[in-house]
Amino acid sequence: MSYQRTTSAINVTWSGVADAESGIVEYEWSVGRGPLPKQQVQRFVTTGTTKEGQCNGNNSGCQHLETGVVYVVTVRAWNGARLRRDVQSHGIYIDAVPPRAGAVFDGVTAGVDAEWQASTETMSASWSGFEDTHSGIAWFEMSVGLSECGTDVRAFTRVGAGSSAQLTGLSLSDGVRYYVTIRAIDMAGNTVDACTDGVVVDASPPSIAEVKLEGRLDSEAVGAVFISSVPDQIVSWSGVVDAESGVDRFEVGIGTSTCGSDTLMAAQDIGLVTSWRMRESGLSTQDATEADGPLFVSVRAWNVGGGVALACLGPITVDTTPPLGGH
Repeated sequence: MSYQRTTSAINVTWSGVADAESGIVEYEWSVGRGPLPKQQVQRFVTTGTTKEGQCNGNNSGCQHLETGVVYVVTVRAWNGARLRRDVQSHGIYIDAVPPRAGAVFDGVTAGVDAEWQASTETMSASWSGFEDTHSGIAWFEMSVGLSECGTDVRAFTRVGAGSSAQLTGLSLSDGVRYYVTIRAIDMAGNTVDACTDGVVVDASPPSIAEVKLEGRLDSEAVGAVFISSVPDQIVSWSGVVDAESGVDRFEVGIGTSTCGSDTLMAAQDIGLVTSWRMRESGLSTQDATEADGPLFVSVRAWNVGGGVALACLGPITVDTTPPLGGH
């Protein structure tokens, strides 16, 4: 079946009809509401030997085609012996009604409208509620602009029939609001657009001024931090700044050898608190002494846009033996 949105004309072409003996000498064609002759809106008219026809104009039955109706074209081929064969189309579904618009959300999380993003090269969106009760939605297109429903940053690009998409290869500016438009296109070519309220680019990650171990003992001779017990330690951080979208959460992790490795405890979301007891890691002092290298506690500050800053405390060496002897 094919689909069209025009309600005042039907244009057809045909091929593949042949007669090896007396040949095809004439074609006729008609249009009906379904395949039965009594439902015809255009009676058989001749096209001679031309393999195309147009049903339009004030005097045609195709002037007022109805949405939701399937119209069938019948082609009648006559050979030189005045024998005929009728061939019918699969039908033309008339759909002059555009889809119904849904809601569009900025960001990578389906159904959640983001206000900020960190990327200067991509724009993501999700959507829901688009409907088409006649021919059905065929695909969606996505554009990006500097104003609501604009297309001046990226023109409409086909993104498939899903409910989310991402456009890449953009060149977005920090601090600027960008808008996504989603266009739904049905099988007949009708369209409807829906736009987001925009998302602001925050390409600057937060900053962390200091991470410290409360009550620690520093050995200036070796430039390291020494502790005797892991669970008793409290890590705190200060001077966290994000002037654009603001700090969203902190994560902490523990690893060995390098800052941010987090091999002993993967990064965990701890909300917006600015201190953390190492006992919450479940890491024992014995575990730490058997680790492959000194400890590093990593602190990550995420902003609302998705930017992240990493700061670490370390190397931290566990020393469970008291000083020796003396005279």
